[in-house]
Amino acid sequence: MDPAPDPPSASLPSTSVSFAGLLSAAARLSDAELTAQVGRLAHAEREAAVSLIANLAELDRRRLYLAAGHSSLFVYCTRVLHLSEHAAYRRIEAARLARRLPVVLERLAEGTVTLTTLCLLAAHLTPQNHAELLEQARYKGRREVEILVAALRPQPPVPDQVRKLPTPSQPAPPPALHSPDFTAQAAAPPPAPALPPAPAPPPDRPPIVAPLAPQRYRIQLTVDADTVQKLRGVQALLRHQIPDGDLAKILNRALTVLLRDLAKQKFGATDRPRSSPGAAAGSRHVPAEVRRAVWARDGGRCGFVGEGGRCAEQDFLEFHHVVPHAAGGAATVDNIQLRCRAHNAYEAHCIHGLFDDA
Repeated sequence: MDPAPDPPSASLPSTSVSFAGLLSAAARLSDAELTAQVGRLAHAEREAAVSLIANLAELDRRRLYLAAGHSSLFVYCTRVLHLSEHAAYRRIEAARLARRLPVVLERLAEGTVTLTTLCLLAAHLTPQNHAELLEQARYKGRREVEILVAALRPQPPVPDQVRKLPTPSQPAPPPALHSPDFTAQAAAPPPAPALPPAPAPPPDRPPIVAPLAPQRYRIQLTVDADTVQKLRGVQALLRHQIPDGDLAKILNRALTVLLRDLAKQKFGATDRPRSSPGAAAGSRHVPAEVRRAVWARDGGRCGFVGEGGRCAEQDFLEFHHVVPHAAGGAATVDNIQLRCRAHNAYEAHCIHGLFDDA
């Protein structure tokens, strides 16, 4: 029996259709058609990735990369298949895991786990525990899987450390073209070879928040001298309460105070709430008691509900008028909801106009 033809959405354009024409074809789709098309293409991409991984596993087993003149499968993937180093690493890890546990290919095709998830779990999956761990990692993001891994293999706490980073050395500027120093240097014999320069300081790295064990995290970041001076001052002032100057305890106390202050500014949080006089007629101001009630009701999370469910965003939250203020919507608990910045702007555009082209 001949194999079934690939669906049009999963196939590459023929020679008669330019790749630029894909954008034009997408622009002609309705919203519903475009959403369905993207879903089909994502499914086809997962199937293609699973097929590549399965074949890489067999290529690795046969070590065909050696006959091709490459020392490792990684080199073969980057030089012959032209995968990025990151993409090659993840696919090789998944391929070698699939040789031990073929079920991971099924989970990848379903979309219940990602290549990132498999790379994080690879060292911990066994024939005895793989079914349970893959179920626990189902649809989990990277941070959630890292917490799962930390529970499987807890690590000891890291010691407090404040270390000064090396300062890059600045080379001396060359002398001016007509200066006496330049003339003397031109006439002088070449200097002896200089010693190798000192290694440059490591580049700035993004902050790290990584789980070590259940309920324990490692935090690493770079701060300036002013921040270190403040930290030392706080340590000194808290010696009677935190004799060992534990940075974790100090950070917890500092964040507790900051969180309380920010909550008071953002939605009027207080231990002694008072009734406010309410907003003046025509004002967009949302009274503190309304902000408190809305924040508690919406759980500090965007309240927008789309076709796929409620938005999970907790950052950049804003107070949104369900009935627009311009249409007479009042700043009441029933008419105010939390929205992330993107959905607040989206609903405003739905009412007042379309999105601008990016």
